[in-house]
Amino acid sequence: MPADERAALIDAQTHPRDACERAIAASDEERASAGSNASTSRNTRQQMIVAACALFACVAAGIAVGGAGVIPIARDGRERANGSASWSADGRAIGRIASGTPRRASAALGLGARGDYASMSNVELKALVKEDLGTKTEGEGLPTFLHVPKTGGTTIESALGAVGIGVGYCHNRPYEPRTKFRAFEPWHTPPARVVPNSWAIVRNPYERAQSEFLWRSSWDAPHVFANLRPGYHPDNCQAFEKHLAGAIVGLVKSELRKCYQRGGYTIEQMEICDSKDNASGMGCNSHYIPQSIMAASASRLFKFEDCMQTEESTDVCSKPRAGGKQENIIAFLRRTYHPAVSLSSHVNEWNRQIAKPNLAACWEHMDPSVLADFNEVYRHDLNAFGYATVAPRENAQGSAYPPIPAGSAVALTLGEVQNGLTNGDVVQQNVGPRCS
Repeated sequence: MPADERAALIDAQTHPRDACERAIAASDEERASAGSNASTSRNTRQQMIVAACALFACVAAGIAVGGAGVIPIARDGRERANGSASWSADGRAIGRIASGTPRRASAALGLGARGDYASMSNVELKALVKEDLGTKTEGEGLPTFLHVPKTGGTTIESALGAVGIGVGYCHNRPYEPRTKFRAFEPWHTPPARVVPNSWAIVRNPYERAQSEFLWRSSWDAPHVFANLRPGYHPDNCQAFEKHLAGAIVGLVKSELRKCYQRGGYTIEQMEICDSKDNASGMGCNSHYIPQSIMAASASRLFKFEDCMQTEESTDVCSKPRAGGKQENIIAFLRRTYHPAVSLSSHVNEWNRQIAKPNLAACWEHMDPSVLADFNEVYRHDLNAFGYATVAPRENAQGSAYPPIPAGSAVALTLGEVQNGLTNGDVVQQNVGPRCS
């Protein structure tokens, strides 16, 4: 299928009503301006109209109406022997596809019900996506994903990997890395400049730090993780504060970070900072560098908190830079990568049957000097992406974590909870991206 027709079909699948209206308007305009000479191009355009309108009818009424010469398509993309619409095992109409539309591509692009994808095997799904995308890869026809640690990146890499699309960890970086960060993991290394057609996810710095502590301690300091307790407990906060102070001490002192921050984390200013002899590095691991470094290279940003829904929606997801609303991440993935992508499950999720340690309650009681350092290090992230700053306690010294209320039952430690789980269940997943 030619690239322009493929793109039009993907657009029709993603935004059926708009695609249908545009196609009809364009066809009317073409007939009016070109008269009888437009017959050849009109035939092609009418096929597009049929595809778009058939899809809209399918979405609205459960069955696609294709016009003259329609071919029923089964879930696996094969033509049915009879002339009726295709039906699933539960009696749902899958619909008809216009005869002018290549059958295999039509099934892959979801011109039947979206449930078609769920019924396919992993092998079939990847084969269809590969056929649709051809030679397109991340950075070469597909958007480049810039992975900011602890913002849902492993989930994104796994969701796209499930349909055979490699991004981030699952694909060689299609950009030149920023020199000062070459020692980092490639998929966490910021680009040297703006990357065209790229995107990233940002997250509330406080919540990002909480997630990092739980994730990292679960494998890097298992004794710390095992002694945490679900819900609020002052011991949780003490362990979190100790971890946090150690994680950002280098960032607080880093001349490179200070130089970046003075310049507002612009690409131009960071290049100047990188060239200075005293700018040795950030003084932290990749998971703690300010998000603004990676975000500066992204042409589009999403917020983790309100953009990671599992169902498509528009005008519900915040724009971190300009304000206002935009489509959410799953709608973006289906529009720009492939409609078969799903975000139905997240990777490295906390066990939903177990309450998380309540680390959000720790910030306002934290040692004011540690909180002040954290706020300074991530000041640009907080301001640039629209997150409120937690103020340190005035004229206070040291931590002041309140005890649990008298008479309250003390929760089991996470280690004790883990020992009571069966069937291979864990308190928190700790796995890498599922690239295929």
